[in-house]
Amino acid sequence: MHCLTALHVDPIHLITSPRLTIHSHSLLSLLKIFRLKSANLLGLSASSTVLSDLTMATVGRNIAAPLLFLNLIMYFIVLGFASWCFNRFIDGQTAHPSMGGNGATGFFLTISILAAVAGIVSKLAGGGHIRSWRSDSLAEAGSSSLIAWALTALAFGFACKHINIGGWRGWRLRVIEALIIILTLTELLYVCLIHAGLFGSRYGPGYRDTEYEGQPVPKGGPAVTGSRV
Repeated sequence: MHCLTALHVDPIHLITSPRLTIHSHSLLSLLKIFRLKSANLLGLSASSTVLSDLTMATVGRNIAAPLLFLNLIMYFIVLGFASWCFNRFIDGQTAHPSMGGNGATGFFLTISILAAVAGIVSKLAGGGHIRSWRSDSLAEAGSSSLIAWALTALAFGFACKHINIGGWRGWRLRVIEALIIILTLTELLYVCLIHAGLFGSRYGPGYRDTEYEGQPVPKGGPAVTGSRV
């Protein structure tokens, strides 16, 4: 104040001067613009994070869908050829040019038919899961696909034994052997893809204790209120 008095400057006139008012308004407008830009940047980063999570969640779905269709076609071929060969095997017509066989043929064809039926049923359940892509549909598709893969792996063992024994094997038997070996790998890949959500929600749905509304349920189940005695 003494310095302003010595310089013959009125403090009240300095505060209420138009220049200072204009500068203060400019600073306020700059602060507002900075806040808006920072909010926009935060919104863009959050939206980009959400979009990346959604993209990662649909990667497993986009790969599992064509793999499901491919496995379904191969299981149908295995079922048709194995049924034809098993019918010839029961009738004792192993001398047919496209039949042949050895001591492991009966066991191999039986397990192959079981694996093909389980695989077809699991793909029907898997189609519903890929369409909905939810945690509740994963339970049905996951359990059926695991059973189908277990039977396919068992048929893979018999296929290896069937090939190891050797002897004359018709082209239908060789096709069944090749498809069972391929399905053991592709079905395992399919099971891993639909269960990718177990490693994180960004990869797809997983087994989580949540209701349909999205509210988490306690581990011990929903709370039950008791009545006073």
